[in-house]
Amino acid sequence: MYELIFNNLRYLLSLLFGLLPTYQIADVLNTRRNRITAAIFSLLVVILQSVGYLAAGETLGRQIYPFMVHIPLILFLAFFFRKHWLVALTSVLSAYFCCQPPNWVSRFLAQPFTGTPYAAMLEFLFYAVCIALFFYIFMRFLASASRELLHTSQKTLLAYMTLPLIYYVFDYATTVYTDLLYQGNWLVVQFMPAVSCIVYFLTVTAYQHESKKQAEMKMERDLLAAQMNQAHIQLSSLQYIQQETAKTRHDMRHHLSLLKGYLLEDNLAQALKYLDETEESINAITPEKYCKNESVNLICSHFSAMADKLDCRFLIDIRFPEQLPLQDTELCVLLSNSLENAIHAVEALPPQERVIAVELKVFRDKLLISVENTCPYPVVIKDGLPQNTAPGHGYGVQSMAAIVHEHKGNILFTSEQNRFKLQAVIPLSR
Repeated sequence: MYELIFNNLRYLLSLLFGLLPTYQIADVLNTRRNRITAAIFSLLVVILQSVGYLAAGETLGRQIYPFMVHIPLILFLAFFFRKHWLVALTSVLSAYFCCQPPNWVSRFLAQPFTGTPYAAMLEFLFYAVCIALFFYIFMRFLASASRELLHTSQKTLLAYMTLPLIYYVFDYATTVYTDLLYQGNWLVVQFMPAVSCIVYFLTVTAYQHESKKQAEMKMERDLLAAQMNQAHIQLSSLQYIQQETAKTRHDMRHHLSLLKGYLLEDNLAQALKYLDETEESINAITPEKYCKNESVNLICSHFSAMADKLDCRFLIDIRFPEQLPLQDTELCVLLSNSLENAIHAVEALPPQERVIAVELKVFRDKLLISVENTCPYPVVIKDGLPQNTAPGHGYGVQSMAAIVHEHKGNILFTSEQNRFKLQAVIPLSR
């Protein structure tokens, strides 16, 4: 009777210790309503377990334990808290896994007292202390990391769940439903060490793959954010030019008034000189009209002026509507990066060899973008992207590729016979 009481208290403490980590891993204790609901469910589970043990006995009670606790807990997390079944299953299995260290340590500490009158009580006390210690360790170091793992991909989650699942099945199959583990069969004894080794390497591989994938996605997001920010700044400066043009138009009546005065004074030479100066200032700040899209006009005008300063032939053929499914910032990133790279490439060539050709058009509900330029050296293409080992370079093409792929399009970079070409196809209907 004395030993039975402490054994039942041990089972009760084990149950509570299993429930709390489960709730923490599944992250369901974030509101007062959820905490109250979890407490009520836990109380019902304790009552169900107690009744089951009293009615069925300890041996049968352990065998039906998964049906009294684990399965209802998985269903509770999945249906009441709306957790994915994989998250619910992983939370329960991970918590079951966490129960094993305090169980082993307490039995190890109580081993010297086996056969004494106070063995059951001491084992329970050791177990209670171990439970408290391991719960602190879990909350301090493992709970947050476990919750974060549940938000990774399903492949990573499956790898994370594999070892607890195998151990759960192994534990019940060899110690609860049979006594194969206690018979000392070497196949059974060595099963978990072998499985642990295999799962360890599989988990490391999956984790490394997921980490690399996440790092690449983060880099793409950071690069794209940086390019978007640069595009906003550049677009703002180009729009400033447009505003200055509007001001010049507004001041046109003053220019006409001054010209009229020169003509009334028969000062034709001064009038012609003033006209030339006015025309030159207007041309300097007025973007050329290449198409109906103002953003494209501003960008092309900006780089056309840069090409003129380099004595570079700048060939433009643009034919597409005013509105496109791309945002202005995305257009700016695509055009600005490609044209800026082209400008840098032709700078190293003699003036007579400097050529940049830009073509933008809509064909069969697709936007076609082509930027071709001469270059002094062949460009290395690796994994579909041009390579540039200079510090701070290479980010632009990654941002361009990310934008095109975001819109389910294709981008191609080619380099042959001292000519570099970018071609992109972007569907206009998604």
